[in-house]
Amino acid sequence: MVIVYEKSYFIENQLKQCNSCEEILPLDKFGIKKRGFLGVKAVCKQCLNEIEKERLKSSEDARDVKKKLTYKWRIENKERWKEAHRLYRSKRKAYKRLLPNEITLKNLEEIKTKEYDQDTFEIDHFIPLSWGHGGTIAENLCVIPKSWNSSKSDMNPFDFMDTLKTNEKTYFIKIIKRIANQHKINIDELRQYVFWCEQNKRSIEQLMVADKSKKSFEIWKEVLDL
Repeated sequence: MVIVYEKSYFIENQLKQCNSCEEILPLDKFGIKKRGFLGVKAVCKQCLNEIEKERLKSSEDARDVKKKLTYKWRIENKERWKEAHRLYRSKRKAYKRLLPNEITLKNLEEIKTKEYDQDTFEIDHFIPLSWGHGGTIAENLCVIPKSWNSSKSDMNPFDFMDTLKTNEKTYFIKIIKRIANQHKINIDELRQYVFWCEQNKRSIEQLMVADKSKKSFEIWKEVLDL
């Protein structure tokens, strides 16, 4: 038979019935809660510990499942995972320099050329991030052979093109045409834009106070009143 006690019984004896295990226990077996009955929580400390253990176990199990699924996906989609990881690093570099970094994997697919291969080609910034312009955006990314990256470094892309061999220059001109088309300008205008960026490099301090809503290309157009 279940005995039902009046509230006065608990008040007089400084006891509390746990809402979880239903045991009647001294108040020191409960956590403090100012607005609770008798200033303590509805569930005893032991029950709360058990509940927390179960919660942690469930969350750990969920994390383990997620890890296994993630690992499985990486193994089955090795090349795509590498691509996503490289994209993340590229976006992170732009983010650290306070530059636009909204590129997506879908954008990346549109940028790739038929020659693209992860072992021999890589995604590079057309206008170097160190200039404080451009960013990790579709209009500022291009696919170049990995062998070019060390020599290109932070060079002006048009100056870099002059150092290439004839067949290499032909490929780079294709890159220039695509980027010009994305900006909806011609190659001469793109050249002007790039040289303007080089002549007006921005430091981190300058970028901190710059208008984040405007990209470098928009600022250049405003300066020239295009």
